Amino acid sequence: MSSVPIVFLHGHTLDQRMWQPQLEAFKDHLVLAPTLRGYGATEPPTKPFSFAEDVYSMLEPYTQIHLVGLSLGGNIALEMAVRYPQKIRTLTLLDSSLKGFVPDEAQLKAGQTVQLAFEQHGLEAAKKVWLGLPLFAAAREQPKLQKQLEAWVADYNGWHWAQQVSPSAAIEDVSSRLGLIEAKTLIVVGQRDTSYFQNVSRFLHQHIQGSKLKVVAEAGHMVNLEQPEMVNALLKAHLA
Repeated sequence: MSSVPIVFLHGHTLDQRMWQPQLEAFKDHLVLAPTLRGYGATEPPTKPFSFAEDVYSMLEPYTQIHLVGLSLGGNIALEMAVRYPQKIRTLTLLDSSLKGFVPDEAQLKAGQTVQLAFEQHGLEAAKKVWLGLPLFAAAREQPKLQKQLEAWVADYNGWHWAQQVSPSAAIEDVSSRLGLIEAKTLIVVGQRDTSYFQNVSRFLHQHIQGSKLKVVAEAGHMVNLEQPEMVNALLKAHLA
């Protein structure tokens, strides 16, 4: 077993369970998959905090890590790669978001639609609208995966919507400092993901020196769950 752990950071409204195919594929490795503050069974935050500092505080025993993040988790991973370059041996960004990257009209409208559903009809209505967004169109075509997503999102307490707080509020904007990233970087995006995440992935590839960009066919935003074998193969090659 490698002494360098693989750290998986999940996406918004989800928790560590979204990494099930990867935890199984890398069971011979040391793996850490925390549930981020404000998600899953964790308590809603009561004061300002930093996702990157939360995760970094877990990693004191380790000299280096392999860092993997999807969507919101990718955004956090980017901040960590900029702030703690010596700690990150490899960086893998799956359909990553990026604070400071201007969202397109479709991305803005999606967020507004969910927020409006929460304000007018409550938490369960907002979750239904959230899972009905184009973001999850490809995932909805897999009934088993759709049920998993529904079960995981059911455990999200919705405090971001209740407080009208952006998920990226606890992330530092490193969009102008991507050139500082030293880790060997792999960027993966589903071919069917929305334009915002496609554009972010291309931007990251352009600005992270030596990075590789892989587009996964027949996958949308939840690329690790929609095409797990492909993503696991890409991860194994990258980590090697």
